[in-house]
Amino acid sequence: MISILYVDDEPGLLEIGKLFLERSGEFGVDIIPSAPAALTLMNTKNYDAIISDYQMPEMDGIEFLKTVRRSGNAIPFILFTGRGREEIVIQALNEGADFYLQKGGEQLSQFTELAHKIRQAVSQRQAVASIRSHERREADIINFLPDATFAIDKTGTLISWNQAMEEMTGVKASEILGKDNYECAIALYHERRPMLIDLLLAPDEQFEKDRYHYTIHDNRMLTAETTFKRPDGIPVHLWGKASRLFDENGHLVGAIESIRDITERKNAEEAFADNRRVLDTLMHNLPGMVYRSRNDPDWTMEFVSGGCKNLTGYDPGDLIDNRVVSYASLIVPEDRQYVSDEVRKSVEGLNPFQMEYRITDKTGRIRWIWEQGRGVFNAHNELVALEGYSLDNSEHKQAAETLSQANRKLNLLYGITRHDINNQLMALNGFIELLHEKTPDPALDYYFTWIMQSTARISAMIEFTKEYEAIGITVPAWQNLRTVVDTTAQQAALGKILVKNDLPAGTEVFADPLIVKVFYNLIENAVRHGGKTTTIRFFMDDRNGDHILVCEDDGFGIPKAEKEKMFNRGFGKNTGLGLFLAREILSITGITITETGEPGTCARFEITVPHGLYRLSEVP
Repeated sequence: MISILYVDDEPGLLEIGKLFLERSGEFGVDIIPSAPAALTLMNTKNYDAIISDYQMPEMDGIEFLKTVRRSGNAIPFILFTGRGREEIVIQALNEGADFYLQKGGEQLSQFTELAHKIRQAVSQRQAVASIRSHERREADIINFLPDATFAIDKTGTLISWNQAMEEMTGVKASEILGKDNYECAIALYHERRPMLIDLLLAPDEQFEKDRYHYTIHDNRMLTAETTFKRPDGIPVHLWGKASRLFDENGHLVGAIESIRDITERKNAEEAFADNRRVLDTLMHNLPGMVYRSRNDPDWTMEFVSGGCKNLTGYDPGDLIDNRVVSYASLIVPEDRQYVSDEVRKSVEGLNPFQMEYRITDKTGRIRWIWEQGRGVFNAHNELVALEGYSLDNSEHKQAAETLSQANRKLNLLYGITRHDINNQLMALNGFIELLHEKTPDPALDYYFTWIMQSTARISAMIEFTKEYEAIGITVPAWQNLRTVVDTTAQQAALGKILVKNDLPAGTEVFADPLIVKVFYNLIENAVRHGGKTTTIRFFMDDRNGDHILVCEDDGFGIPKAEKEKMFNRGFGKNTGLGLFLAREILSITGITITETGEPGTCARFEITVPHGLYRLSEVP
């Protein structure tokens, strides 16, 4: 229903007008006798149209119309009056009246015509409002596009310039709309020149070729990239897309272009490309092979670096996607299960793997391979590939085997030599004792004593070579110190001396297995040389990130002058080899030992374990 406000100072005319208009049910009419009262009513209710007389006492129809229009109200306004002067009609239309209708004549036809004018005015106003609303929506959409966007008509005049375009160029829409002659190019490129949008309406192949690259023509659209320098010399990369605009009849009316600053993306792409080139150069010049293999029965190679040729004798292309032979088939049969088990354990524990195995290269030669890698998992934690690095370790293995054989031969020679010398010493000592018995001359006892002491020293030196020979033979491993101390204390002749083991349960250090001899020597020295020793205590002390293992007794201690000398070979009351060997054993893995006790009060040996060589294992 169309809502109407009818204003007239004639009550009878108001009543009859209301009756005629409302009888069809199409209109709802409010009647009021004066313009000021109508203005008050309009503040409380919205109407679709106004019918107003011209000549009224307080405010005539023209003044009423002007007041409505000054308020910004575009409501349809029909001047319905008995005065028909031409100047009134012209003034009414100039002030924004939609129609002018003169009273008089047969009332049915007169109000029928009035109803027709109301419908026409309301329909036109709704159409205009719809068009403006549509234009506002289009303007809002363009304005809030994330990409800088502008439009021109067929003459090149700017008709749209969104907020992103203002931000990109620093030029406000109010300053540039309505301008032509490539004004937008000045705002963007700081020169007057065609832009992508202009090339779409007026193609220029040579200019397009000179200024744009990666150009794509697609029916009504043109996409391209361009590079230019700002006034400060910094290069800028832009991506643009232009499209022709057509009206509802398919006639060309202009074009629209969106621009995106892709400088950061281009710089990132160039940096990535540079890094990729460096990485490719590094990978393909490594002595070993970088690889990625799929999770399938043959671990098919997806990528292998140039080191593949040196490692296997095959070109990278021969191994990728199994085109000639799979890498897994090169592993010697005896080692395949080991390799499979190592990979499986690594994958299940989500840890990197490291292993050595043998392959048969293209020439049939057996090579030792050292390999380190890891599993690659997808978002569902499923294994999809392996990545790693393989290196020919054949020369290292051969050198290690050669050295091992040489050591075995030397050890055999040392053993035989020690055995033979010990046999000769036994014979020598026996003959000396027999000679001493046969010549019981007190004047010769001093010489016989010195001879026996010398042979004893020779025997101790031979025993030292046996002990020193064993250092470093066995691979270092994690040693449970609490267990080592307990075991060593049980084996030592302690007498009444108490050994207190205050080391935390699970205390472990990475050391040569001969560390047992270190603790035995410390306990033996405390028993033999402590004098008044009653307690030997082992405990841990953390200091500056290092872990200090302390062996402390309550004996006489070590004189200051002997604190460092005591670790030298040959120093001491017996063989002088115990603490020398202790320092050598610990140094295998970088562990150090010093004596820091107070002379006359205690002996205190501090064994410093560097970071990474100490841990607390879980105690069952």
